[in-house]
Amino acid sequence: MRLLEISADGFRNLQQVRLAFGSPLTLLFGENAQGKTSVLEAIYLLGTSKSFRDHRLEHLIAFGRGEAAVGGQVRSGDVTHRLECALTPREKRFRLDGREAGPAEYLSVLPVVALSAEDRSLVKGEPRHRRNLLDTAGVLRRPAYLKEVLEFGRCRAQRAALLRNPASSRKERAAWTEPYAALGEKIQRERARLAEMLNGLLDGLARDASCQERVQLVYRPSGGSDLRASLERAAEAERRAGVNLVGPQRDRVEILLDGKALEAYGSGGQARRVLWMLKLSLVLLRSGGDPEPPLFLVDDAEAELDQRRIEELMRLTERRAQVVLTAVRDWCGWSGEIDRRRVAGGRVA
Repeated sequence: MRLLEISADGFRNLQQVRLAFGSPLTLLFGENAQGKTSVLEAIYLLGTSKSFRDHRLEHLIAFGRGEAAVGGQVRSGDVTHRLECALTPREKRFRLDGREAGPAEYLSVLPVVALSAEDRSLVKGEPRHRRNLLDTAGVLRRPAYLKEVLEFGRCRAQRAALLRNPASSRKERAAWTEPYAALGEKIQRERARLAEMLNGLLDGLARDASCQERVQLVYRPSGGSDLRASLERAAEAERRAGVNLVGPQRDRVEILLDGKALEAYGSGGQARRVLWMLKLSLVLLRSGGDPEPPLFLVDDAEAELDQRRIEELMRLTERRAQVVLTAVRDWCGWSGEIDRRRVAGGRVA
């Protein structure tokens, strides 16, 4: 897969941008608040159907505009696809080659991994952010996994509604507990497998970088190794509390650096480096030797990193993906071909 072109009209602070991608790396540079991150966000939205910054649609539309449009061309093998996104304050509509497509089909066309300031939540934020990391890995590896996650979400909501209802019967609750357990076990098995795969990729990246520090994901499923048994034990407590107390929505994921919690013991620079390697491991997970790996977006590439670390991470990233990154300076520690573009006033030169 290779992104050939992106266009945006009425999106954030961008002024009718049209940008072609001809090199393995595109560097967007310029002063702050000029639209660099908005270009990355538009690309991410086009590929994943969501923003990495803000889920409120009205914030994605330029001030004073009633709608926005993002489009792009993607080449996969010998086939070129057209992706389109139309935004209004109330809805977003996506089209593939001029037609509506199901989520799994659409998401398989432009797989995208992004590293942005919002990823600090993976280190310091709530557990759901780290669960989402594994689920993102699952969708990248197998887009149909999204359907399973959404199906579990619907089942969880229905079961929670019954738990909140004092008039619900034991039989009614049991009828929803069975699919809840079956789907929950499926998701937990997949998350455990994904954590193991990502750890292997992280170890490989550390070796390539001659790095002594080991990055590791530790996955702890809610309910331990037997979700069904845990649900049986928690049945009365759940009925009294009126909530689902056990299940994938309560799984815990830790990020360790040399066996210590990154959240408690890592510096800002260490956290940024770990996040870069985590996101690069997602790229490798999706590519699996594919000559056309996912697109890798890196926002504010130099943030919290010294010169040596930046060069190390750029060497790790080179030749592993098509990369679009932003920086204030017109600089990049990349030995291959670079397409440099200045961004100013919402326009890309």
